Amino acid sequence: MNQAAENLASLVTDQGASALVRNLETEMHTRRVGPWMVPASLNSGQAKTCYINCPSRAFIDYGAEELDRLTSNPAARLGGRAVLRGLAPLVRATGLDRQVQLNNWLVATNILPPSLWGILGIIPFTTLLIGGRITKKERMKDKPMRL
Repeated sequence: MNQAAENLASLVTDQGASALVRNLETEMHTRRVGPWMVPASLNSGQAKTCYINCPSRAFIDYGAEELDRLTSNPAARLGGRAVLRGLAPLVRATGLDRQVQLNNWLVATNILPPSLWGILGIIPFTTLLIGGRITKKERMKDKPMRL
């Protein structure tokens, strides 16, 4: 996992994020989470980018696209788009797009790497991601799922 995180960060640094995902603009770094290095994306919030790294794109823009796909009622689409347009200034004002995402592998679903399931479950790993400490007793509470 450590080497994979380093490789991803180096690739994005050398080639640019848009070489991997056409509409993505971000910086990639690595950060230590417990004994592991994980990829961390840094979004300055200055430019619109892909939904995997931009909350306003995911919630506002993608939400409007989904209205068109899921709603055949023109009034519902119009009303939904109006609500989303109304929320856009609030989302911009919060600075929500200016963020760091830990464990961001630049895919739509950042799942816990399978190699970690035998060591940590999702709750202890998430605790480490947000800077918490876990005890051995807490680690035993969240047994990994077996598929």
